[in-house]
Amino acid sequence: MFCWLWKTLYEGKLCSGNPSYKDDCYDQLKAQLDYFSKELKKVGFNRQVLWEEYKAGNPNLYSYGQFCYHIQQYLRSGKPSMVLYHKPGDKLYVDFAGKLLFYFDRQTGEEIKVQVFVACLPYSDYCFAMAVPSQKMEDFIYTLGC
Repeated sequence: MFCWLWKTLYEGKLCSGNPSYKDDCYDQLKAQLDYFSKELKKVGFNRQVLWEEYKAGNPNLYSYGQFCYHIQQYLRSGKPSMVLYHKPGDKLYVDFAGKLLFYFDRQTGEEIKVQVFVACLPYSDYCFAMAVPSQKMEDFIYTLGC
């Protein structure tokens, strides 16, 4: 009997938790967090764009900073992490970066598209990047020889 009475009368007032998660604004935002996290994965979307969309649809809303904070907390909750230990010189991670980049040839003015090769030594966090014409074997071997 006492435990039930304690829970109903006092626990909510003394151990209420973070008040920002009990706000009406958070309930509206919480319903959209999954949508926002999916949109952030798309090209061209960022938090500013999503906040503008959120702001247009909600009269009672969070500021941009609070909006970003809650999005970050939601994204962190879905990504468990761990610490990885590396021995010096043991591994080299290599990959080509996502989007194609380009530069303009000074003589012709032609736009030349390039792939970006990236290599990282995880122990020292030393990174190396180089633009090459393609992801063909010859270009890959050329990047490793530099």
